[in-house]
Amino acid sequence: MEITKLARLLILRGMTQQELYNLIKERTGKEIQLYRISTMVNGKLKDYKVSTARILAQALQVPTDAIIED
Repeated sequence: MEITKLARLLILRGMTQQELYNLIKERTGKEIQLYRISTMVNGKLKDYKVSTARILAQALQVPTDAIIED
């Protein structure tokens, strides 16, 4: 199974999905449900909205293409 860009970012930062969830709320004021974060991290949800990618990128302070799969 291939590791997603999002999973790779979390591994490199030593972050859990729960920590990402909290970071999103803290840095963006938005919320992405934990089960959704899990499906994106695990590659089960690949086709999500650009707005979702922007929220993730903003929270992680990376460009959106660091999150969106090629």
